[in-house]
Amino acid sequence: MVAAVGTPLVILGVATLFLTQQNRAFDAVNKRIDILREDLRGSETRQREDLREIREDLGRLEAKVDRLLESL
Repeated sequence: MVAAVGTPLVILGVATLFLTQQNRAFDAVNKRIDILREDLRGSETRQREDLREIREDLGRLEAKVDRLLESL
């Protein structure tokens, strides 16, 4: 009779350990996803800033070309 009661408790204990490990693994994956999202947002921000700077540089270059053409 003790074995009959012990077996479900062992199964429950093993299942609990397994689920705890799974939860830790999911937490680690979710943390990594959050980090990647933050990296992506930062990358998008840097790209927007770089594009803005390129447009400003292009505007200055266009102005210089216009002045050069006017001087000819």
